[in-house]
Amino acid sequence: MSSQALSAIPGDQALFSEALLLTLFGQDTINVNRAMVDITGNVLSAIWLTHVLDQMPVLKREGRGWAHPGNTAFTFDMTGQECEQTTGITRAQQATCRKQLAQAGLISEGGSGRGKTVRYTLHLDRLTARIKEITAPMQAALKQSYAADRNVRGVARK
Repeated sequence: MSSQALSAIPGDQALFSEALLLTLFGQDTINVNRAMVDITGNVLSAIWLTHVLDQMPVLKREGRGWAHPGNTAFTFDMTGQECEQTTGITRAQQATCRKQLAQAGLISEGGSGRGKTVRYTLHLDRLTARIKEITAPMQAALKQSYAADRNVRGVARK
């Protein structure tokens, strides 16, 4: 290698900055709505479930996922490695997430796909019910607020 080529190699600080940018922005961003933590019971399960919800169109398009009649559930195949690469959740942590989500009635595991692929069913009807359950207090508060506002307006008009 010529001395001219060697001088073209950036310094450690420049390489660190480039590596940092590639590491931070060269990977998928994980976005989780805070309400998902309330729905699932913990952050890791919220990440796992959010990942599945985000991947539903891809899984369907690839023939690895399909909706049940009436969209009450979605069955899909996914490997632990696939989930870990995207979310950073280790396989042991995934097992805990799946167990917690199954106990909550949100998913079930049934059989396996090809190789190390596991077949899951996400119970969308139960997820919807859980969402309604956690939003019920806010809905009641809004109803009360609107009723109070209506009463105040009615009194002001008289």
